[in-house]
Parts: sequence; C-alpha cells; structure tokens
Amino acid sequence: MSIKNLKPVFNGWAVLVLGMLLFVCAVRPVSAEQVVTIATGEWPPYTGRNLPANGLCAEIVTEAFRVEGVKCRYKFYPWKRVLYMIKSGMAICSVPWSEKILDKYVAM
Repeated sequence: MSIKNLKPVFNGWAVLVLGMLLFVCAVRPVSAEQVVTIATGEWPPYTGRNLPANGLCAEIVTEAFRVEGVKCRYKFYPWKRVLYMIKSGMAICSVPWSEKILDKYVAM
C-alpha cells in the first residue's frame, strides 16, 4: 500500500503523530542504542503485527525515529489497554489515533 492510496483520514492523525514524535525527540536525549517501545493496536493498513513493516503508519514513524538514531519496537494490544498504558505512563508513545478511536475509547 502506498501513501497515494490513503483516504483523507490520514490528515487527522498525522498531526498527532508528528506532534508526539517532536515531543519525544525534543525531551529525551538520543543515544545510538536507544530503543523506543510503541504501544499500538491493530488497524490495517496503518498498523498490524502481520503487515509489512508493521503497517504504513508504523513504517513512517520508524523512519522518523531512525533519522534520529532511535530504534522502534512495536507492541500490539487491544486499543483500550493502549490508552490505559499511555495514561498511566506504562508506554511513552502510541500511534496511530483517529478521532473515531479516541471517541470510542476515551469515553470508557
């Protein structure tokens, strides 16, 4: 799947992803051996443990971190658990999020 085939939903969460990446890169000192664990859920074609490169969004995020010398490790969980992990500080990063997913799980 290429970026050309994506629907406009890409715009909504792209800003959130870029904001989180900038925050993580600006706040944490980067060393050559640093690994960031990213909590995420299954949302093909954007993320998925059985997709090439863990999905399109994961591939973009991984490349952004790679440029900064940081490796990414993706852990897949149900979305409700991902949200809990972010809120409780068990995970520092999660991608992608859309308003639809946030509306569904933040209200719980």
